[in-house]
Amino acid sequence: MSSNLRDREIGPLCDQLKQKLLLDEKKLKFFNEQVSKTSTTLKKMDGVLSDFLLRLDHLRTSVDPIHNDTFLMTRTQVNVNSAMDKLGQMSSFYECSSAANSIFGTTLSLDTVNDHLDMLTRVNGAIEYFYNNNPNNPELHKLTALRQEEENKLVNLYSERLEECSKPLELDFVGEIVEEQRAFIADGMESYKVPPCETQLEENKATLLKTICEWMIIKKNMKTECVNATTRIRKQNIEVMNGGIYFSRMHHSRHTTQVQGKGRVQKKGMLRRLSTRRQNHFDGMLGLGDGDVVGGDSHALSPMMTMDRSLAILRHEYAFLKKFLPRRESAAVLAKLVELILEPLTRSLLTLQSTIKKNIEDKHHYTALPLFSILNRAHDLAPHFLNVINMCENNTLRQHFNMKLLSLANLGKNLLNDFHESISMDPQQNKLPEDGTVHEMTSSSLKFFAELLQHVDSGGCVLQQEVGRPSTGLTWQSHDVATASLSHWISTAVTALLNNLELKSKCSLFQEKITQSVFLLNNYNYIKDSFEDELFTKTMKGSELEKLKQELQGLVDAAMEAYLDVTWVDVETALVLLNVSEPMTKRERELIKASYSKFNEEFNRVMAVHDNISIPSSALRQRVCDANVSVIVNKFKEFDETYKHTGFSQKNPHKYLKYDHVKVEMMIKSAFL
Repeated sequence: MSSNLRDREIGPLCDQLKQKLLLDEKKLKFFNEQVSKTSTTLKKMDGVLSDFLLRLDHLRTSVDPIHNDTFLMTRTQVNVNSAMDKLGQMSSFYECSSAANSIFGTTLSLDTVNDHLDMLTRVNGAIEYFYNNNPNNPELHKLTALRQEEENKLVNLYSERLEECSKPLELDFVGEIVEEQRAFIADGMESYKVPPCETQLEENKATLLKTICEWMIIKKNMKTECVNATTRIRKQNIEVMNGGIYFSRMHHSRHTTQVQGKGRVQKKGMLRRLSTRRQNHFDGMLGLGDGDVVGGDSHALSPMMTMDRSLAILRHEYAFLKKFLPRRESAAVLAKLVELILEPLTRSLLTLQSTIKKNIEDKHHYTALPLFSILNRAHDLAPHFLNVINMCENNTLRQHFNMKLLSLANLGKNLLNDFHESISMDPQQNKLPEDGTVHEMTSSSLKFFAELLQHVDSGGCVLQQEVGRPSTGLTWQSHDVATASLSHWISTAVTALLNNLELKSKCSLFQEKITQSVFLLNNYNYIKDSFEDELFTKTMKGSELEKLKQELQGLVDAAMEAYLDVTWVDVETALVLLNVSEPMTKRERELIKASYSKFNEEFNRVMAVHDNISIPSSALRQRVCDANVSVIVNKFKEFDETYKHTGFSQKNPHKYLKYDHVKVEMMIKSAFL
């Protein structure tokens, strides 16, 4: 039973295996057929390839002779072409002198200069060929002579054309550059953004000069010769411009904007207008008026004018050279010309320094104040000067220029220090006014302060300036710092002035204490009123000014009290009311007579002293009169009304009753008229 079961399970499996075997036999038969077909195809292809190889061998045998013949012909052709080129080149070398004579015979100009330079290059090639291959050939000597002659012509043409373009600048043209500079400065333009100025060098001439320069420097290695020739020619031109004839007067009406309030340094009558002589000297140092000379030299322009012109000429020279010279060569030429261009400025500054030093020695400090205007202008122009000087790539030139400015700043500092010392150390009896009016030192000091405040930036600069370093130049402070510095200096100078005035008031020349007190009152009040002026209130630093004004007001009030005390103390002692009996005793009548007599005597003395006293300020006069009236008139009125009708003098009352209170008041009010 188990065997039957096994047969039933194996039967189907055997059938499946038989089917697979039949299928595999069919596939195997198909593959055998395909292999047979491929074998037949391979045999055919082998036959074709064998035939192709036979044909290829036959072709190679046929082509090799032709290839060899072609290679030989190609090499022959190359040799022939090379020989023909050398023959043609040799022919051009032999014909070069003839062609050169033809080109070199034409006039050198902008249109022909490139032809001349090209021919020079060709001549150089011919000379090199003959030198290497046939140094004894006559053509070599002929070409060498032609080259030397043509090179000399080019160099001479460069010098001639440059000389033609190097005429002294017209004064009006320089003035246009100056006005252009002022416009740039007024607009606050940075120096490196300022465009090059216009030149009188025409473009076609500049192109010709540039072409020859490039040939000299690049092709001929004649950099030194080119620089020296350019320097020599431009130097002659600048020397002519530096002459006295060239530096004549320019129109300078526009300069007047540089100084505010020309001729007047304070309002309200506190500071007088400058005298014509001093104003001309003042304007002359600035270059503002008819007196545009310095130190009495009619050929010497003011420093401000000279600075403007020197910068204009320096900028023009840089722009001129830049048009045709490469950068390095332009810098080399400019470096040799800078000191010459700045020579008039150097002379002018030296003259200025000498003049100001003389003014300082003579204690004419006010006439030296234009120095600060010049410092302002120098500060405005310095970046533009240095912008050009830096192009020279010469640090020494920069240091020399900075030293010029530093010397001015140091001179300004010396001026302020000497002025401060002069008002501190002014002799006690020097120019004391007998009438007790404002001392000349006081008025001149306030003039000095007022003018100095118009130059806050430069004044603050010199006060902050240490021993300058040529590499950095002037140290220019911000406006606020400069204002604070100058305000503090003025405050200390006023303190020195006040101390000196107090010493002067104790001088023996003032025999009357009234005159001493009026002297101090006049001067203190004058200084106080001066600092109420708009120029001081708007310019000086607020805290410093307020502190100074409070101090001055306190001094004026104290001086007023001292004046009233010394003036009326003796008079008031005569007006003491007495307790008298009814009827009066003889002793009481004598006491009243003595009081009237003393009053009359002291009052007459006071009025006599006031006849020789002057109070120039109308406001102060009125204040003094009102104070005198309030102090003495009412007391006298009370005293007089108490005793004048008592019959204290029966024989000669008019001897004692010389005044009534109305007359006393009238005399007091008219005391300073």
